Formats: sequence, structure tokens, C-alpha cells
Amino acid sequence: MTLNEMDMTRNGSTRLSCRAMRAAWHVVAGALLFSGCSKVCTLAGCIDGLEIVLSATGHVGASPLPAGEYVISVTLDGVANTTTCAIGSTPLRCSGATSTLSVGSGGSNIFVDISSDPIKSATITVTRDGVELVSRDFKPNYHAFSPNGPECEPTCMEASENIALSL
Repeated sequence: MTLNEMDMTRNGSTRLSCRAMRAAWHVVAGALLFSGCSKVCTLAGCIDGLEIVLSATGHVGASPLPAGEYVISVTLDGVANTTTCAIGSTPLRCSGATSTLSVGSGGSNIFVDISSDPIKSATITVTRDGVELVSRDFKPNYHAFSPNGPECEPTCMEASENIALSL
């Protein structure tokens, strides 16, 4: 700062001239603009949940699993949810799905999606035409997911478990 940009007051202290103050304001505004304060967040949302991926070992066919009536029972922290699906039909038809439990298919897998707060323990049992294919206990391993970036809301807790069905 030069002496021309300062004025002396009666008591000997200095003050900035208007031109110097404007220049200082531009520096501060530029620093704020380029310091990340101008982040942009989108409006993408997410839901806390658990995804269980069911896949058949050794199955080749048009549907993800061999045709039949599948009963998928999932117990989450002691609360049971059950759905029955007719696999081999197009589209996949399931009954008993709830707002917590939904079933879908994609590629060579069946997806069991569970919308809930993070849970501590889960049990899944899958039968086809009355024959048990799998029964498994597990503890979901959750991770944080922020669809709009780490500095933007929302942040959801998600987990995925892969389960192979022996046919």
C-alpha cells in the first residue's frame, strides 16, 4: 500500500482511501469465489437401504433363475418380510412386496431391495417350489453415499450383499 492510498487522521492513525478499499474488496470477493464457496448441488435423492443380489450358479437361460415359485423371506433385526415371485414369467411377478421390501430382476440376477434405516443383522431364506435353496445370516456392511457429492445433502447409508443360490 502506498502513502497515496492512505490518509492521515488528526491523531496520526491511518485509514484506507475509497480506491484502496474497493481494490481490497475485489481481492476478498475473488478469493471467496474461487475458494469453493460457490459449490453447486443437484437435487438427486437417495434412500437408506440394503440390496441383496441373488444369483444362480450354473444356470443358463432366458430368465435370471430357473422357472418356479420362489418365496423370499428376509428378517431384519427380528422383523420378518416375505414375498412370493413367479420366476420364468415376463415380467417378473411378485406378491407380498411392501414399501420396505421390493424385488426386481436385471441381467442374470434377482435384486431384493430393502428400504430401511441401517440394520444390525439380517437373515434371508429362499425356496423354489417348496425346496430351500439358501438360508443365510449376515451383518450388512454399510457405507455413506452422497449422490450430489461429499459436501451436498443428502447422505444415505447403503449396503449390498451377494448371495449365490445352488441349484
